[in-house]
Amino acid sequence: MLSHDAFRCTEGGWRYCGSAGCSFTVFVSKPGGGLEVVNMSNAQEVAITRDGDRDVLDLGLHGSVVGAETEYARLRWDGASFQRQ
Repeated sequence: MLSHDAFRCTEGGWRYCGSAGCSFTVFVSKPGGGLEVVNMSNAQEVAITRDGDRDVLDLGLHGSVVGAETEYARLRWDGASFQRQ
């Protein structure tokens, strides 16, 4: 996973972060080798945790994304995309 919160412009501050958090990119290994790039939206918190036999993404999402106060979501890779649990 690549979190864009450390990217800085020499002038103008953070391009990839705002009140909704920072954008991030996930790299998922493909069965035949190599990586698939999955560009994600913004999140205030991002953690990779273990759920059973798989790694999952635990996210803290800003209210503008989910229509409420900060909400926590868990995303699980199903082999083609991330699905919310």
